[in-house]
Amino acid sequence: MRDRGAGMIAGILFAVVSGVVPASLPSPARIAWVGGTDVVACQVADRRWSCETEGVLSQGLVVIAGENRIAYAQPQSADPLFAIASWGRLVVAPDAVRVTAWKPDRSSWRSHVKKLTPAKDDQTTIVPIAAGQFWIVGADATSDNDAFVVLESDTFARTRISVSRLRSGDVATPEYVTPVVATTLFGRVQSTAGNDIADTDVELFEPLVEDARRSADELTNTELVRVAITRTAEDGSFQFDRLGLGPYVLTVTDESRGRTAVPVLAPSAPITVLLRPPPRLTGRVLRRQLPVVNARVHLVPEPGTLITAADPRDLATRDVSTDMNGRFAFPLPPVSKGELQISAADSAIARVPVPSVNGDGDLDIGDIALPDPRQIAVRLFDGDGCVVSATGPTGRLGVATVTEKSAVDIVHWLEIPEPGQWMLSASCGTRPAAVEPELLTVSDGAGPLTVDAHVTSRRD
Repeated sequence: MRDRGAGMIAGILFAVVSGVVPASLPSPARIAWVGGTDVVACQVADRRWSCETEGVLSQGLVVIAGENRIAYAQPQSADPLFAIASWGRLVVAPDAVRVTAWKPDRSSWRSHVKKLTPAKDDQTTIVPIAAGQFWIVGADATSDNDAFVVLESDTFARTRISVSRLRSGDVATPEYVTPVVATTLFGRVQSTAGNDIADTDVELFEPLVEDARRSADELTNTELVRVAITRTAEDGSFQFDRLGLGPYVLTVTDESRGRTAVPVLAPSAPITVLLRPPPRLTGRVLRRQLPVVNARVHLVPEPGTLITAADPRDLATRDVSTDMNGRFAFPLPPVSKGELQISAADSAIARVPVPSVNGDGDLDIGDIALPDPRQIAVRLFDGDGCVVSATGPTGRLGVATVTEKSAVDIVHWLEIPEPGQWMLSASCGTRPAAVEPELLTVSDGAGPLTVDAHVTSRRD
């Protein structure tokens, strides 16, 4: 919300700016000049404000504090435009600094995640006033308590200031930033056999809330926010520039060659990160006693484990395909509760629970029989020109949508890849349609299954 103040009178030996307090600011109590020129006196009374200074006014802000709100404006014009906000603070830093506003990107349904990525904070506004002076202002008093601003420069270390710290200070008291000499962290990623690991992700995190009392073990288990991400070079090397004093947590993630998290209490000396190969599940996929080639092997996490995971990447791994003999070697992630989903090129699917694996090495789970897709004949009444689809199995992760293979008169043929409940739907021309029954139960077994169905409505 914005309101207009009024008036500017300039003298030869002094300058006065004055105007009307914005109507949308309740109970104006005091006024301050923030940044730029030193002000001799400011006052607010009877819903009018004024500030007087010797010399000519230069850069700065008029800030009027009211009941849980502030109004601020740059009054160098004859008709200053005020903005209303919940809080504001002046940050004073060295020249040539860049300031950006961020908040941790939290999932609304994965509340246990501890390794967070930053997202732009649209509740915080940054107003440049002069070289090295920034007015940081918040639109909402209930904005994210973990939001922060980042100050970056080509000559000193990256600095992070929490919004809660800025918000708790007085509008008339600047937050001074003392520059820290920048440090570069050099490192190399290798296997336990001493081989360099190229082209793999390296992420650098810092604690979301500073606490010098944390130990190295506690550091890796606290909430962290990502500072930067890079990939290793051909010789396994990596580096992160313009770092502060720390501490940090370095994570390396390679779904087939290993992963680890390493606390870095001070980024002063080069670091070597060793990756231990993950354990693997090996097996063979057969159909009618013959090897299935190029079947996709994919991990479907257990839903509860996915929701409560501290780091979703602990459940992620790469898919593999079966070879000419139907065999596969599947690398397991640190958290592997769930099912292996094996999918053939013709969409047939088998699921196998992931067994517990203790220690390193491979665990052979033997032969996996891949069934043929179940043939379903849907006799669709009142469905001229409609195409039938099915999505499922419902209530599980790793669902699929299949569309009819063919249709003759009212009979629509579907190949359902695995047992379970499947949701029927139809597309009639360019419009979707509801089908009754909506749910189709498909059991293990051979031979076609016939279902009678009706189109109940066609939606625009």
